[in-house]
Amino acid sequence: KLALPSASDIIESSQQEVEHERRVQARDQKQAEVEAKVSKSSEEPQAETKLEAAPPGTKAIPARKRLNEAITSAEPVRKKQKPKETVRQKNKRKMKLRQAKFTVKSNRECPDIYRPPGS
Repeated sequence: KLALPSASDIIESSQQEVEHERRVQARDQKQAEVEAKVSKSSEEPQAETKLEAAPPGTKAIPARKRLNEAITSAEPVRKKQKPKETVRQKNKRKMKLRQAKFTVKSNRECPDIYRPPGS
């Protein structure tokens, strides 16, 4: 005969599976956060690090732990946004570079259709 598990055994095993899944998800989430921080820090310019000997009578901090502490304590660098250039500023800049020449309409060769000559 095949013995069926009791209801309490089934509940206990399903709880254990749920707890295991939670631990796996938490571990994966922590790993993803660490990888994201490492990738952010690799994009930023690397500062020179100077390794110092631990003072006598204290335990030395492993390099990996120091790196993790440095990553978590670093503040994100924000880029300053330039104010948008206005049309007048752009025209002035182009005139300085001699890439644009602005003239008065009455001085141009083309006639003014709204004011015919002699009016």
